[in-house]
Amino acid sequence: MDIKIQQALFLIPPIYPSARFIVYFILEKGVEPYGPMNLSIPLDPVTLRGSKIHTLAARKLIQDIEERTSFIHKHP
Repeated sequence: MDIKIQQALFLIPPIYPSARFIVYFILEKGVEPYGPMNLSIPLDPVTLRGSKIHTLAARKLIQDIEERTSFIHKHP
């Protein structure tokens, strides 16, 4: 059965473990889902190593400083 859907958000951002994420779908007219629906999402395996993790952490620290939500803004 080939069902046409419209997805919102169109572009899905990175999804991280333990983070909630919701995507809505509008089904074509006349389709009435019964019971749970399953969706398979293909994932590309990504291996993060030390320098990449440190780079991501540093980016978040910089973002906190720019948004004035960092540790130094809470404890001058």
